[in-house]
Amino acid sequence: MTDRPRILVFAYHNVGYDCLDVLLRRGRHHRVLSHEDSPNEEIWFRSVEGLARQNGIPSTPVLVNTPEWIHRIRQWKPTDLFLYYRSISARIS
Repeated sequence: MTDRPRILVFAYHNVGYDCLDVLLRRGRHHRVLSHEDSPNEEIWFRSVEGLARQNGIPSTPVLVNTPEWIHRIRQWKPTDLFLYYRSISARIS
């Protein structure tokens, strides 16, 4: 695998999990950015990060609205973005 993901997946919750599952079956190179689970939050949905980890996909729990992450995402130049995330306010392109 190269370091450049073709599909950058911003996902969490069951919808993000189901969509990542479909994307994984298509066999393209992915990278997953998800929310870090809060110890104060009752987690009842499936883990996007866990699914990524089970499939050998790099997964990073991050807050993406920071200059460092915006810069990193721009450098990756993914061909596609999949967004099912709590909040993304930055312009990536």
